[in-house]
Amino acid sequence: ECRKRILKDNIKLYDIYLDTFGGAEIYVCGNLISEDKWLRKKSKLMLIYLMINRGLRFTKDTMLELFFGELSADSAENIFLQAITNIRNVVKPDGLLQDSETKEQVKPKKSKDSSPSFIVYEDKILRLAAGQHYKVDVMDFDNLVKQIKSSETDNDTKEKLAKEAIDIYKGEFLPGYYD
Repeated sequence: ECRKRILKDNIKLYDIYLDTFGGAEIYVCGNLISEDKWLRKKSKLMLIYLMINRGLRFTKDTMLELFFGELSADSAENIFLQAITNIRNVVKPDGLLQDSETKEQVKPKKSKDSSPSFIVYEDKILRLAAGQHYKVDVMDFDNLVKQIKSSETDNDTKEKLAKEAIDIYKGEFLPGYYD
């Protein structure tokens, strides 16, 4: 029970926390974003893609090809811009958010670059805003697996790391998100 409470409190430490094993759950300042907030599944997929590829910048053309390749150029660009607006509205960093359990108001931190959003789209480049705290469970899992495979890690440490990796793994990676 204590571990579950600590995990819930730990999620609140991040601006955006992405849980990819056994589903795709996104938490903003500790609050779970419900599926009904996403106008299109592609909006959520775009945010997931940005978070899994954190630190990278993507051109508009790359994103259009990846997510809207089947549409005409005009339709794709229009839906792309709507998706960015949807992401910004769903994962809004400013204002007060309500903690889903305690119902208390939580004020997220302002970004260092004064971005009005956790995502930035300028000069036809899409990226996550700098200066925020993002966490993705699959990245932690991958880091643990690398340490386990390392020849420099002793067997006792490997066993401890394997248990941590098992705790992170709650099922298939992004089930239902085959795009």
